Amino acid sequence: MVKTCLMVGCTARGGGEQRSFFRLPAVIANQCEKTKQLSEQRRRLWLTRISRADLDGVKLEYARVCGAHFVTGKPAALFDCDNPDWAPSLLLGHSKVKPASDLTASRKERVQQRAHKRKLYDAAESLISLSKSFKPNKDLEISGVEPLPDTDETLTAEPNSVACQTDISMSLIDDMQSELNRLTQENMELRIKVEESTVCQRTFENDDGKVKFYTGLPSFTLLMLLFNYISDELICGPSSCLNKFQQMVLTLMRLRLNLSVQDIAYHFNVSCPTVSRTFSHVINVMYHNIGFLVKWPSREALFESTPMEFRKQYGVRVSAIIDCFEVFTDRPTGLMAQAQTWSNYSQFYFGSMGWAYQ
Repeated sequence: MVKTCLMVGCTARGGGEQRSFFRLPAVIANQCEKTKQLSEQRRRLWLTRISRADLDGVKLEYARVCGAHFVTGKPAALFDCDNPDWAPSLLLGHSKVKPASDLTASRKERVQQRAHKRKLYDAAESLISLSKSFKPNKDLEISGVEPLPDTDETLTAEPNSVACQTDISMSLIDDMQSELNRLTQENMELRIKVEESTVCQRTFENDDGKVKFYTGLPSFTLLMLLFNYISDELICGPSSCLNKFQQMVLTLMRLRLNLSVQDIAYHFNVSCPTVSRTFSHVINVMYHNIGFLVKWPSREALFESTPMEFRKQYGVRVSAIIDCFEVFTDRPTGLMAQAQTWSNYSQFYFGSMGWAYQ
């Protein structure tokens, strides 16, 4: 279908001339209320500028307006209401609307000046409200700032009043900038303190004693070598509570110090399920990558380190001794039940004959 311009007297046709064609603006009803109102107002203004009585609902779907009827050759944005190109304004084919050529030089300049002054006022007003939350370095007199009405008469305001408002705004901006610099510096210092109080890479830098206490590794250099070796297989997404280094340190701390899940959760400020999942995952990654470093001692080495009581009773049949922990239960009221649940410090061991209990 050949594109033709709707404007009265316009002979532009698509394909014959290098000219852009634009649809009638539609009513946008699936966004905010202001967008809906502006789109409805804009569509009515377009139809008024076109001013043709033979348009119906079917033709409006295919209606086009060429770029010759706009000052810049194309329509302005929806929220740019003060722009002359918010609706067609040139070569309309009728005299119901004042030609845009008469409006462009005067009205557009007035609109831009009014918008600039409104921005200055809004900036001064916002800075004045923000300045109440802190003590500025200078005593500022801001009682002379008054709201600017949204009319063309504001363009006749005294230059001294505008200059006064501009000076106040610049002074407030300087004070706010200095306050912003101070708060930025304070924020950086607080971030450093928070990082030092939490478990992170900076916690172990230049402190081999802390590295050995928490992880069992002799130095920070060896800790980073281990991290670089297994970091590719560690998982850390955008929603992860722990980074890869913290995941590895969490696992090493649990292996080294036998800390409870709740204690580690307090250290890293995470939940207990997160600690459990992280520990299980990192253990599997470490086994897959450095499992070859775990060597089972020889029978002679095991016998040399076996306690003398085990040597006397079991000889060379003991391979390992597992130091078990106690699980506390509620104390029964019956004496027989108390005797049955009583347990002294016990040890399990296993050897060639299987499990045994002492």
